[in-house]
Order: sequence, then C-alpha cells, then structure tokens
Amino acid sequence: MKPVDQHIDVVVAELSPLDVAWMDDVAARVITKLSALPRKETYGRDDIAALLDAGFEDGILVLRLFLALSKDQMEVFLRRELGPGGIGTKRYAADRAPYLDALERLGLADAMAQTVNYRPIWSDILVERLRSGRGSAIQGQRRGRGLEDFVEAALVEIKRHDQILLFITDG
Repeated sequence: MKPVDQHIDVVVAELSPLDVAWMDDVAARVITKLSALPRKETYGRDDIAALLDAGFEDGILVLRLFLALSKDQMEVFLRRELGPGGIGTKRYAADRAPYLDALERLGLADAMAQTVNYRPIWSDILVERLRSGRGSAIQGQRRGRGLEDFVEAALVEIKRHDQILLFITDG
C-alpha cells in the first residue's frame, strides 16, 4: 500500500456530523411494552412479574426506566440485595420471590404508579432533554471525579505506609 501524506487541517476540514437514528430494535420493543402497559392507579408485584415474564431483558430495562436508574446502578442494587448467584434471568427464574422482594424494596410499584399517572407539562419535555444530555454528562464527570478522589486517597495512604516502612527499616 502506498503511503498518503495528509495534513491534519485538511482532514479536520472534511469532517462532518454523522446523523444517526437513536432508536434500535431494543428501544422499539421497549416502547411497545410501555404502550401496552395498562394504566392503573396502583401497581404491584404481579405487574412487575408480568413485565419480567414477558421477556426478562426488555422487562428489566422497562423497570429501570421507571426507577430512572442506569444499568450499572441497577446491577449494584440487585447484587447488594440478592447476594451471590447472579442477577439475570436465571437468577430471576430460580429465586423469583426474593428477586421480586428486592424490586419492591426499591419502591418500584410506587414509581410505576407515579410515572403512569403523572400529568406532564411542556417544560417537563425540555427538562428531560436537559437531563438526558447535560445531566448524563455531568453524572459521568462526577463519577470520574469520584474515582479520581478514591485513587488519590489510596495512593496517599500507600505513600504514607511506605514512609512508615522506610522509617522502620532505616532506624
């Protein structure tokens, strides 16, 4: 292959935005599930189970949407509540009652009722757009900063212990 000499300014000038659709097959399935969800004053354990029974992966995504939790946040909660043994479809099938208990402790049924029965106003749409764009970026920055602070504290502690060890060995 013959090398091509390119200048970075020329490459950058040729770049353009890439428009892509946000909706994939998963989003389409989840929207279908949400549209089919009956509107009720209250929801309960059977409603939660029905969502998971109709397809666990899409159902758990629907539940996360009601709770406004990321996949990582949901996984942390479920691992803490359920303990060893996984948190996916096999665990749900094997330990159905404890799994549903954990979701109930999250306040899922109330979150479903509040969300389904909420009467939005126009500014809610804009607030949600702000949250999904800027809010997601800010959450990521804060998680990154939290990780940096944790690592820095760990390194300071390691350095402190190394100095103590040097003092002991030099003395």
